[in-house]
Amino acid sequence: MAKKKRRTGTPKKSSGESKPGKFDAIKKTKKPTKKSPLWNLDYGVTYSSLSTWEQCPEQFALAYVDGWTSKRIHVPFEFGHIMHSAIEHQFSSSSPEEVIYHVTEAYHKKRLPTLLHSSERDVLDTICETAKITFPAYCRYWQQDDAGLDWLVREGQFSVPYKLAHPAGMRTLRLRGMRDGIYRTRKTGIVGVFETKNKSRISEQELRDGLHADMQTLMYALATQLETGHTPTQVLYNVIRRSDIYRRKGESLGDLMKRLKEDIQKRPDFYFMRFIVDMLPSDVEEFRRKTLDPLLIRFVFLWESVKKNPDARGRWKSPYHFRSLQNLIGKYGKANLWEVIVNDNTRSYYSRSAVFTE
Repeated sequence: MAKKKRRTGTPKKSSGESKPGKFDAIKKTKKPTKKSPLWNLDYGVTYSSLSTWEQCPEQFALAYVDGWTSKRIHVPFEFGHIMHSAIEHQFSSSSPEEVIYHVTEAYHKKRLPTLLHSSERDVLDTICETAKITFPAYCRYWQQDDAGLDWLVREGQFSVPYKLAHPAGMRTLRLRGMRDGIYRTRKTGIVGVFETKNKSRISEQELRDGLHADMQTLMYALATQLETGHTPTQVLYNVIRRSDIYRRKGESLGDLMKRLKEDIQKRPDFYFMRFIVDMLPSDVEEFRRKTLDPLLIRFVFLWESVKKNPDARGRWKSPYHFRSLQNLIGKYGKANLWEVIVNDNTRSYYSRSAVFTE
């Protein structure tokens, strides 16, 4: 911040009316107003916001209300974000190569200024180039299968009203999100949820066994039911393997991408897989009754207790607000906001100007 210059010397005497000086505006400036939270309950509830809150309420507040985001590169998130953005435009008039070029260029331009260290640019470059190789190959591999589906909804945002029987009275919330797709099979007329997963390690059995714990997919199925009146009875998991080919010592990025391209061409079924998992109508209702509604009731209690003063000081006065450090350390290390939550250290973070897009 630039320092204000002090006036030196003897001030001149004024004759008549004084002319407005350059410091008058500073004297008249009002104190800065209190920063409004990026998120509030009227915006709506997404899978990401609800799961982040369930893991740790303080983590949710820092990420969604205050807007803190880590500057560090998180490869799975960055790659997944790029691929989801590209799939959103998969069926446009542009070729897959054109789509992924524009998506990666825009992402690189936006992400580069927020990196923690300039050394991470090489990682960002590798992620973008990997997506440029992977996405066109993915489109070609599934071209015929995708043509056999009647898409009711392609990848895009949804926002549906949801009535919650809250102890304090009926509440109408808004469920929001970015859904990968809803389709209808031509032979049987079955309605299904199309869910894309970007992973480096893939287990079909884990996907099948994990459906009842997959809050994201079940939330999308419920939103589809509310929007269309049709309850999805299957999930088509569209799995894209993120390459784990390591860069050899002294190898250029171009040579690494050449090896990746050859590997995908040699064994595309290793990189691109789809699994159909059946879903019963009772699965969605059980999720609504035993998972979603109880979480939303607690979520609303928290927000009602802090909405007048949701900043760092105000929210700690709520009996519903707390931090869950034990949930922020997993097999992949600490959560992204660990340093802010534990040490109040924001040096490795930047503050967004808008709420997360889902």
